[in-house]
Amino acid sequence: MKKVLLSLLAMASFAAANAQVIWQENFEATAGTALPAGFTQVTQATDGGWLSGTAATLSSSSFGFSEHTRFIATNDDACNCIKLNDLVKTPTMNLSTYASGVYLQYDLVFAGGTYQGATETAEIQYSTNGGTTWTQLAPITGTNSTGWVTRAIAVPAACLGQSDVMFAFKYSDGGGYLFAMALDNIKVLVPPAKDAGVTNAFTRKYISNAPIFNAVVTNWGTGAMTSATVNYQVGASAPVSQTFTFTPALNYTDAKAISFNPASLTAGNYNNLKIWVSNVNGTGADANATNDTSNFTSYSYYVANTTVSRNALIEEFTSSTCAPCASLNVSFDPLLNANTPNTGSRVNVIKYQMNWPSPGNDPSYNNDGLTRRSFYGVSGIPQAITNGRTIMSAHSQGEIDTAKLDAAFANMTATLTKSGNAFTANLSITPTLSVPTDSRLAVYQVLMQDQYNYPGASTSQKNYYHAMRKMMPNGGGKMLSSISNGVAITSNDSYTFNAPVGTPAQMSFDLWNGFGKMEYVAFVQDTVTGDVLQSVSANIALGLVELGENQSIGLYPNPANDFSVVAVKFNSASKVSMAIYDVTGKVVYKVAETTIPAGQQEIKINTSNLPSGTYSVVVKTAQGDLKEKLMVKH
Repeated sequence: MKKVLLSLLAMASFAAANAQVIWQENFEATAGTALPAGFTQVTQATDGGWLSGTAATLSSSSFGFSEHTRFIATNDDACNCIKLNDLVKTPTMNLSTYASGVYLQYDLVFAGGTYQGATETAEIQYSTNGGTTWTQLAPITGTNSTGWVTRAIAVPAACLGQSDVMFAFKYSDGGGYLFAMALDNIKVLVPPAKDAGVTNAFTRKYISNAPIFNAVVTNWGTGAMTSATVNYQVGASAPVSQTFTFTPALNYTDAKAISFNPASLTAGNYNNLKIWVSNVNGTGADANATNDTSNFTSYSYYVANTTVSRNALIEEFTSSTCAPCASLNVSFDPLLNANTPNTGSRVNVIKYQMNWPSPGNDPSYNNDGLTRRSFYGVSGIPQAITNGRTIMSAHSQGEIDTAKLDAAFANMTATLTKSGNAFTANLSITPTLSVPTDSRLAVYQVLMQDQYNYPGASTSQKNYYHAMRKMMPNGGGKMLSSISNGVAITSNDSYTFNAPVGTPAQMSFDLWNGFGKMEYVAFVQDTVTGDVLQSVSANIALGLVELGENQSIGLYPNPANDFSVVAVKFNSASKVSMAIYDVTGKVVYKVAETTIPAGQQEIKINTSNLPSGTYSVVVKTAQGDLKEKLMVKH
């Protein structure tokens, strides 16, 4: 399957209340997959071409639509069939009384992607004779995302004054295995000259005492918008106004994200955020007041007494049967590991192995991963999410650094201990804000293997990192009834695994044989908004050897396949070098002299290129040599 193009923008669509709407279709009255009455289509596709439905019914495993109530779409990813000419046509409409100012407006999903040398394209066509002949109006430019956008184009003069006008939208997969196209809220209308709207207001419920509120200003008028005053009010606090200049000017349906100067709020709880736009182009009110204001009253806002440094949380949904996942992880895994994740550092990583695409037999897939997939509504992989809210698009260090800059609202500490196959996590959470008894917060605790090798994977990826094996108590976490600023919450949770196995059974919580560390990540998350307040991590070595009190050596896994770990223990810092000898005495692997600190340390060696057989591992120290036999089996 293909890699999902990640959503970069989701924009609400407004019908101007005082605009003269000549014709419109929002697809809400459709049922099943049927197109609305009067719509027709041309298609060669075996799946029916353009279908009506919802995000749930029209998405596919590697291309997921965002929620947009009912809409129509043609999804090449779902069928990989012939979609060179998927043409959907509107009913006829009468434009005989219109001479100018008419626009075609629509909401759109269209990535315009390229895959395996083919590129998907789209265009708008029109007919002035009831569909007998057609003329191209304009190509549709792709957005390189799966997000909904609103587009508009002036209806050409050739259509004005005509009584039998139709429009058509054409999608082509370029003869390849491409993505999809979706349409909603198609309108033919005469917009007002001046009409500004405000959408996408700041929706985080946990904020600092100096938050930066965001909004999106959209021009729903045909005249250029060069400036506007945007205002906000939190609860009963004093309103704040700020004037913004738009360069270049915003044309019809253009949108601009704006950020206010930092607010100044007293710590506590607030019940409403109101953002509104006014004084468009410095000349006062616009033609339509109904879209000037956004009120966010569905939940309270919690203002922190202080914020703390964020430990960024990255959750990736992936699979050993997903070729795009394997392609991504060639670069993404080294990037993540370069940030020393799950070591008590500033970056924590959890990977949930999924059971799709076909053959869907990833051994690390289990019910806790399914619960997390359902929580986020993940419909295609790979998908990585930072801090519970932001989908990674570039999978870059910049995105990781941005996630670390996000304000956090709790101090968290954690330790992990083991006794046999039982692991116990001690967790402490000290919030920096208060949330009363209507809290929707939960604590999630994740046990992961730092790495394992799976030769049976159906993709090129054979080595896996930070894979979730169990959540305590499960993928739903533990709900918190309330939290209070400065009051610590502690927990002590344990889970006992079965003895490690070669390859776990799918839907089990068994561990893989031959790994070095158990990783533990805990985080506090709002179960409705997805906001993660903070995360923390710890880990513990899982060697299959028990090293003594004095200088000692051990190997695990042993026998080894792809790698083995040399565990050594010293009473004090020591200079050491290491070599591996085959049965003839030839050196087949060497590590130059280095200084290793006191305590138990580990040196990972790559055994994938060593022939099956018996080897001697020798660690040279100033106090003498440490020796151990190593078996390699492929």
